[in-house]
Amino acid sequence: MPSTLPLGEYFIEYRLDDRVAYSHNVKVEEYQKPTFFVDMSHEIGDENVSLVMQPSYFFGSPLQKYDVQVTWSLVGKDICRYCRWWNENDYYFNHVFNDSLSTGGTFTLYNQTSERLVKSLYPASLQAQKGYQYTLKVDAIVKDRLSDETQFITKHIDFKPEVMV
Repeated sequence: MPSTLPLGEYFIEYRLDDRVAYSHNVKVEEYQKPTFFVDMSHEIGDENVSLVMQPSYFFGSPLQKYDVQVTWSLVGKDICRYCRWWNENDYYFNHVFNDSLSTGGTFTLYNQTSERLVKSLYPASLQAQKGYQYTLKVDAIVKDRLSDETQFITKHIDFKPEVMV
């Protein structure tokens, strides 16, 4: 957009052969530097895989009061056609190839005050299938209740498969 464009709301319409193919409302505002960031990671325990979030202001203090909305998905795909693993006294083979796993969920937490938010997502046993490549995708919306600022964060976490031949 040109720098001389006045701030405000605009309606954009794309036409193809005199028909409206796409239209959208756009709000042009002055850029405001974000006041906080969210460090997002995961922990794999014996029982569960958990999401870890640490929202902090750029000057170092944790957010004092915030809301979190999270949508997550776990996708697993068998990538090992002729793999075998040692199981106690014998080898065993992975007989299912091109199998897949897909699961997910969502949760919303209001008025959070903890510096480090840990939320269990799914049982660790879901990632127990050998030869699978797993990807966890997390979309989070974090709203600072004091400043009313909202941030959208997406994180992809790839889990390498256990492969033995």
